[in-house]
Formats: sequence, structure tokens, C-alpha cells
Amino acid sequence: MSIEKFIEDLRASIDTADDAWLQKLTPDTQYQDLPEWDSLAFLCVLALLDSSYGVEAKAETVRKCKTIADLYALTAKA
Repeated sequence: MSIEKFIEDLRASIDTADDAWLQKLTPDTQYQDLPEWDSLAFLCVLALLDSSYGVEAKAETVRKCKTIADLYALTAKA
């Protein structure tokens, strides 16, 4: 799976009224610094990793990720 596909899945998994910021995500995006990033988006990432990629990542592991590419790297370890 490509990182582009991962970003598409990430965009689809985060439920937000204003999704313009999701369209700007790139592998280098430091997503935790985005003003729109919140606890609901965090939970959506955990759910995506588990349900779509079989990765049961601990919250602390995901918090240590700085970029979208770091999140993507978690899927390679599955």
C-alpha cells in the first residue's frame, strides 16, 4: 500500500464538518500541530490503524508520531 492510499484512508476516516484541512495533508504534515487536530481525530486514527490495517497501536505510540509518514510507518510494522 502506498502512502497516498494511506492519506486517502486517513481523510475518509476523520469525520469533521470542515474537511478543507484534510485535503492539505501530505507525508510531511506535522498533523498534531494543526489547529483542527483534536481528540476525536486522534481516536479516528487509532480506529483506522486497527480496523483497516490490523495495527493495534497504543495511544502513546501514536502520540510519538510527528508526521503522516510516521503514522504510515506503523502500518509497515503490522
